Amino acid sequence: MTSEHNNPYVQKVEQSKNHVPTVFLYHDNQIQDMVHFLKTAEEPRVGIDRTFNLGPFFATTFVYKNQRVVRKETQEHPIFLGPVMLHKEASYTVYHSFFSHISARLPVGLKNIDLRIPETMEFGSDAEKALTKAIDDCFPNADRKLCTKHLKDNLSDYLKNRAGLTASERKSIMDKIFGDEGIVLANDTFDFEETSIALKDLATENKKFLNYFENHFKPNLLKYVCKPADQLQKSWTNNNSESMNNILKLEIDWKPQNTPSLIEKITNVIKLQFLDLKRSLSGTGNYRLSGEYKKFKIAETAYRSKSKEERDQIFKKFLKADLRKTSPVGLGRYIDISINRDTVFHDTRIDSLELYRDIRTHF
Repeated sequence: MTSEHNNPYVQKVEQSKNHVPTVFLYHDNQIQDMVHFLKTAEEPRVGIDRTFNLGPFFATTFVYKNQRVVRKETQEHPIFLGPVMLHKEASYTVYHSFFSHISARLPVGLKNIDLRIPETMEFGSDAEKALTKAIDDCFPNADRKLCTKHLKDNLSDYLKNRAGLTASERKSIMDKIFGDEGIVLANDTFDFEETSIALKDLATENKKFLNYFENHFKPNLLKYVCKPADQLQKSWTNNNSESMNNILKLEIDWKPQNTPSLIEKITNVIKLQFLDLKRSLSGTGNYRLSGEYKKFKIAETAYRSKSKEERDQIFKKFLKADLRKTSPVGLGRYIDISINRDTVFHDTRIDSLELYRDIRTHF
């Protein structure tokens, strides 16, 4: 993996005896921009996602919404990819190594972490425990929330493939938890327990599911979805990570990649994001400056007349500026999603497809 380690985006290749190497991918600009986001965003939530089907590795990624700019087409803050770890093992040691490495580079602690757990990662499994324990140990002051959509996917997968329930049985259980009067909409702990009784009665005939619900699913649901005060009557869906997941898979054309190719393609996504961020200074590209950052706008003709060194200095100054966002576009609008079925939400697939087209154009 020597050639990959010469890539400036490959910050660390870690290998222990009898273990497959892990790769930490990011650029200094990403860390600087992520720190800026944590300092200035009204609601500085960072998503963590473990993505599958990216070749020989899993990819554990950080994602966030860049508050300096908005997309010209949607007026939404774009999703930015933060540090990435490529790994094969899903152990506590592997996750802890990555998260502690990133934590040491963030002078501002994480306050809110939104975690996407894939439907194939069962609650209570060694893999799930390893991931969540590493997050909690490396970011002890962060308020961790679980993605409701993937809680639902996780449970659906368990009911069908592990508990062996019929379609009608699965529907009854899913409605009790995620329906219009489901457990996820409980107003308080008492309401949560009261609603859970009906589900427990429904599940008594399936001891396997009952044990799973009582010992794994229910505690996570209460602690990371229903109990936090700002989650009452709401559920959180990790659309940031979900959309970035799609972007990465579109970039590799949904096909397994060898290690050098996978590193190159992830690097391309990062490069394009910061290329478009830089182009926003002159009003070109897919983004426009947002809020107080409009003060950095330079006429395109004036920008083109400057040397590369001068442009780089302007961009560095832009990245270092810690201005409070005043744009009405808020992070909560994007990821705090009510379960109410009558509500229409922003389709994150648009961001995925737009960025994918940009990547194919430039690389």
